[in-house]
This record gives sequence, C-alpha cells and structure tokens, in this order.
Amino acid sequence: MDINLQQREKLRTARRVVVKIGSRVLVQRDGRPDLRRLRELTRDLADLRKRGVDVIVLDHHQVSAPPPAATALVNPQLGAGSPASPFIELCSVGLAFKLAHALLKRGREIGLPGAADFDLRPLLDLVALGTIADIVPLTGENRPLVAIGLQRLAATRRPGLVALKRVAQCPALPGTYEVGYQLAPRLNAAGRLETAEEALRLLMAPDFADAMPIAQALDTHNRERQKIERDMADKVIGPLRARFNPATDCAIVEADASWHIGVVGIVASRVLQQFYRPTIILGGDGGDFRGSGRSIAGFDLAAALRQCGDLLLRHGGHAMAAGVTLSPASVDAFRTRLNDLARRALTPEQFQAPLRLDAEVRLPEVTLECLAILDQLKPTGPSNPAVQLVARNVGMQRPPQRMGAEKQHVKLWITDGAATHEAVWWGAGDQPMPVGRFDLAFAPQVNDYNGRRIVQLKVLDWRPA
Repeated sequence: MDINLQQREKLRTARRVVVKIGSRVLVQRDGRPDLRRLRELTRDLADLRKRGVDVIVLDHHQVSAPPPAATALVNPQLGAGSPASPFIELCSVGLAFKLAHALLKRGREIGLPGAADFDLRPLLDLVALGTIADIVPLTGENRPLVAIGLQRLAATRRPGLVALKRVAQCPALPGTYEVGYQLAPRLNAAGRLETAEEALRLLMAPDFADAMPIAQALDTHNRERQKIERDMADKVIGPLRARFNPATDCAIVEADASWHIGVVGIVASRVLQQFYRPTIILGGDGGDFRGSGRSIAGFDLAAALRQCGDLLLRHGGHAMAAGVTLSPASVDAFRTRLNDLARRALTPEQFQAPLRLDAEVRLPEVTLECLAILDQLKPTGPSNPAVQLVARNVGMQRPPQRMGAEKQHVKLWITDGAATHEAVWWGAGDQPMPVGRFDLAFAPQVNDYNGRRIVQLKVLDWRPA
C-alpha cells in the first residue's frame, strides 16, 4: 500500500485497512509532520509494528529528530554530505522510482521470477511529471529522470495523460514549461479546491473514453482555481500596495478568514513577485488561520518559523516555502516578529529582486540555429534556469499590440537596425512601455505556430539606453 500521511487521520485509516486486509507492509511517503504530529505519528507507527506490519517511510524533507520509528527510512537527506550520496534533491516520485529500481535490481540478483523482464522505464513519464510539478532542482539525477521522462511523456499511451494533454492543448513535444504551467496545474486543481481523487482517477483511467470527461472536469476546476486566485490576489495586492512601506515592511503577512486555503501558496508567490518580501498568506480553516509562505534568497523561512513557534499551532517546510497554522489572536504578533527576523537577517540590497543576465548579444546573433545549440542545456528549471540575455540600444519597429482577454499582455517588435525580432511581454498590465532607445533583458525562445517558426523574445525588463 502507498498512502500519503500528511494528516494523522489518513494514518488511522491506513491502520484500519492494513488490519482488515492483513497486509504486512505499509509504505508511507512524504510525511513532513510538525513536532506535535511527529509524536502522534510515532505512536501510530509503533502500534502498526506491534500488529506485525513493517512500515517503510519514504520522505525527501529534512529528517526529523527523532526520525520516524519505522522498519526502514528511505530519505536522501540521510546521506547529506556523504561522497556516497552526492545528490539529495529527489522529490517523492523520484525517490519512489529509485526505491523501485533498487528492489528490481535486488530481485534480478536473487533470481526473483519476472524481475529480469520487468521494465521500469515506461514509468518515467510519471516521474518527469511529478519532478517538474514539485519544483525541485533540475540537476544531478533529476536531469536524466526528467529528460528521458519528457520523451516518454511525448509518446505516452496512458489514457489519462493523453486526455490531459488534449484539454491543455499541449504541443506534441512537451517541455518543462508545458508540464509546469499546463499539465501540473490541472492535476493539482482538484486537490486545491476539494480533494485530489479526480486526479488519481484520471491517471488510473483504463481508456480514453473514461479519461476524457475527468480531464475536462479538471480543466474546469483549473479555470475555477484561476478565477479564485485572481480575485484573491487582487484583494491582497491592491490594499497592500496602498500601505506598503519598503523601508519598514521587511516581511508580509496577510490574513482573511474568507480566503480559500487551496490557493494561498499561489497567491503568496504572486505577492512576492510584486513586492519581493518573504510572504505568508493565510485563509480561514475552522476557527484558525492556515496558509503558505514563500521566501527570497537569504531568508530561511522554515528556520524563521521555528523562531516563531510559540505563536504557531503548526508549521513546517523548507527555506523557500513553508506552511503554517495559527490562531487569529496571534496574527499581529506573528507579523511583527517575522518582520523583525527579516530585518535582522537581510540587507537592503537583498530586498531588490535580482535579474540574472548570462550575456550581452546583438539581435542578429539570436537565430534559430543559436537557439538549437542552447536547447542542449535543457531541461531547464530550478537550479538550471533558461538562458537570459540583454540587447542594448534597441528600439521599436512599430507600435506595441495588446493581447489577451483583459489586454494584459503586449506584443512588441524590437529592432537594432540590423535585425528585428518579435517580443512578448507577458503580464505587462499597465506598466510603462519602452520609448526611444532602450536596453532590453529577455529570454530567447522559439515560437512554432501554424507552421511558422520564428525567434521570439520573452521580455524580462527594460531601461532607457
């Protein structure tokens, strides 16, 4: 059995099922409990072991102290700093694949029937999907898992994934962008608004006829999620912008009982993009507030939450992202303390969002042949970002053109006199447009649409030349 036990109730259910069916092995993955739940988990694991059930815990988070009292703990963090385990950034699906691979190798060594002919490679489409969705570094072992997995995903025959690609209008050769921004959000949408059962049913669908209605329902959920997210972000960002003081506001904590806890993490990311401050957004959860936080370079959010432990009911996470639960009475004190911690930990320069630029180029150098060479750096993502360039002293060949249902995006035609490239500024909104001569920061990409294949520049920022 493979059961995600992020809540103790799930472990209790698992325990009842294990006892009822007489299973001897329970695999628990990706627990990440806080201290209180860790104590409860320890008691329940001990009870399962008394019943003769071997419990294997798969987890990629920092190892708790004490670690879960399981028969076996499979966690790459246990090898941190060891030459024998140089890579510790596997996510849950990568870790599960590695465990399955180790078991298969052992099965072949001992002559287990069927082991010699069993092929794990068809599972790599799911491994790539989960690895990209979990936003782990695309370095080390994650690179081949994702690179080969994306090839498998392009040719997958899983009815659920075929249907999901259809409703998401995914290209024939999906990359990390398509998985991260088209496929994964639809799979996650059901769990954000209700439960993740529909996503599981989609992945397990036996044929396309069963899969397509589920994929369409997930697409509808995703549109609902996007609307909730947009409305909530507007409610957070508008008032916050009116009162934000960059000299004194070193962290952002916003709470409202009416906000949907399924999208607080996404909204926290959008608020961080606007203000570049460690951000926690809280929604109502019964009589408490529950939410998610996102951080900036140099500020360990999980460590900061530990220093606020006396104000919190539950907390846990990583340096850059964390979850938290607290009572409404503690919100103001929590905001004040987190702000003080950020002020002491960060310098004024660290409150400025960095823009990484890899090279200065002339527009004639940005060709389809050049981009084909840069493609060798793929798959790009966390810790292996896409190339970002700057072209100086460029101008507009013709007036910009607004795009999108709300005219929030802009298409531009950029020239330096020797070459002209189409550029797209996603989410430009009401920001000032470039005028005269200017320097342009951009990410080069290929726009392949209706048989027309051209270089396109994704606008990152601009400044007067």
